[in-house]
Amino acid sequence: DMSSAGVVHIEVPFGKPIEQVYDGVHDGPVLGSGVSGDVRLITHRVTGIQYALKVLDLDLVETVAALQQLREEIYIMCQLDHPNIVQLEEVYESD
Repeated sequence: DMSSAGVVHIEVPFGKPIEQVYDGVHDGPVLGSGVSGDVRLITHRVTGIQYALKVLDLDLVETVAALQQLREEIYIMCQLDHPNIVQLEEVYESD
């Protein structure tokens, strides 16, 4: 069960592209949108489990310091485990 593992998988160009793991990455229903991007409903191809996917455009991150801050926020979010906070399951980074 992926949700109980408490592990965040970081896929880089050497791993599987997110489009090979989930359906709906680019065309799933939009659940919400904001300044930093859209949130879409995606489905894991093997398990059928549905997730909310938020895509961030790293081209909008203007400095190395801002990118480092984003990565630190992701790291902190990976450690959070509270019923009132959305749990971060996986992080994918690609070019």
